[in-house]
Amino acid sequence: MLELTYTAHDLKPWAEDLGHNGEPFPWNPERRAQLRAELDAYYALLYGLTRDELRYILDPADVMGEDYPSETFRVLKNNELREFGEYRTRRLVLEAWDRLAAEQSDVSASTAVFSEQGLIRNADEADFAGIVIEVIRQLSEGISAGDLQTLVACAMQPTIVSQFVDQASAARLNELMSMICRVDFGMAIQLIPNVLHRLQTTGACRSAKRGDTVVYVVGTGVPPVDVRCTQEHAELGACYWNWIRNAGPMLKQNRLGSKVQIPKEGLPKGAI
Repeated sequence: MLELTYTAHDLKPWAEDLGHNGEPFPWNPERRAQLRAELDAYYALLYGLTRDELRYILDPADVMGEDYPSETFRVLKNNELREFGEYRTRRLVLEAWDRLAAEQSDVSASTAVFSEQGLIRNADEADFAGIVIEVIRQLSEGISAGDLQTLVACAMQPTIVSQFVDQASAARLNELMSMICRVDFGMAIQLIPNVLHRLQTTGACRSAKRGDTVVYVVGTGVPPVDVRCTQEHAELGACYWNWIRNAGPMLKQNRLGSKVQIPKEGLPKGAI
């Protein structure tokens, strides 16, 4: 911020208040564009925006398609296309966002700190979030939030699981669920939108369109430190995939609906 503002001697008192006693910073357009992009990306992360949400803010057509009627920074975009042959601000901001997100995802030197105001508030929710990302990793075509809620609802009921896999596989899936999934049924369903949003903030997953449906697919980023991923989580994801292959047609035809005991009270709008 100081480098962007202290560009003339008449702002020296301002610079000194910020602990800078040197000369004013030179007016370098390329450097200033880079700094502004880094600030935009930083505030986007502070607000908890996902990469796709930031893309939408910068240029809705980049996310929704060229025929999308809404625009945000049309004048800036058109000016930069004429001057630079590209929408430079969008590129610089997204590059800065990717760098910052990667730094935040450096799990080797980071420890999760939970907050009641966070998307993931405690260790139990961190374990559940690890289940979500492992399921997404197994499904290359993606899965919608609603389908993910249905899947979790079914998998948390042993009588349904046992109908579609052999006894040993059902026993192992149920054992892993009891070890890792310590949130109750209703909370698990409600957590899924928060977990998906959190995973998107670091690029661990991303949204995509499959026809008229928004689905979530694995991204190129690393899960954040408040998402717990262990060998047991990976094994549980594989168990889910084995179960989905057998139960999938039944789920798609909605023939499990009468068997799944889903508490309607308190669920988010559109869940299941």
